[in-house]
Amino acid sequence: MNMKPRRLARELTFLCLMQSPELPKPQIDLAQMVRGVVGLLREECDEALQRASVEVEQSQTHVLDSEIRAKDLTQARTRLQEGITLTAQAINRLGSVLDLSDRIIMADQPEVQSFVYSLLKSYFAHQPQIDAQIADALVGWQLDRIGRIEHGLLRLSMTELVAYPEISPRIVISEAVELAKRYGGEQSSSFVNGVLRRVLDGAA
Repeated sequence: MNMKPRRLARELTFLCLMQSPELPKPQIDLAQMVRGVVGLLREECDEALQRASVEVEQSQTHVLDSEIRAKDLTQARTRLQEGITLTAQAINRLGSVLDLSDRIIMADQPEVQSFVYSLLKSYFAHQPQIDAQIADALVGWQLDRIGRIEHGLLRLSMTELVAYPEISPRIVISEAVELAKRYGGEQSSSFVNGVLRRVLDGAA
């Protein structure tokens, strides 16, 4: 499997763990979990399209105001600049829609789904060990007190470290940090990176 499908599989697995990480095993329907996450991505895509449409309409209004309703040159320039800013926002948002659409399409690929199911099964099979190792690596935190984003990413990463020794720990940490930046920002990425580094240091 090349890197792009595997990266998407990690993201989908992380989102699944974020949605229902504590379900007892008899109640777990992995296919339903994945479908639910893909549905959330579709909703996010639709919402982004709607926001982009609104921004384009607002931009057109500002440009029109700059031409026919502005009282003076300063006001015209201000309204025109506002229109340009809204247009730029709409373009950026449409870029994110294209990215989401690609991920939604790729989520149906057998290699993506296979790795997602494998990760989820491995997590639930090793959950006590994974949570214990995370708890041991926390400094000044309790496992049940960390944020859902950080918790989900640590569980995903520890699953790979425990169940997939053929995957380089460097890649596991790098992928976790990138997902933390996407979903939680710099503080989340620093926290996740620090905990995973301590896990590796403790295993060395």
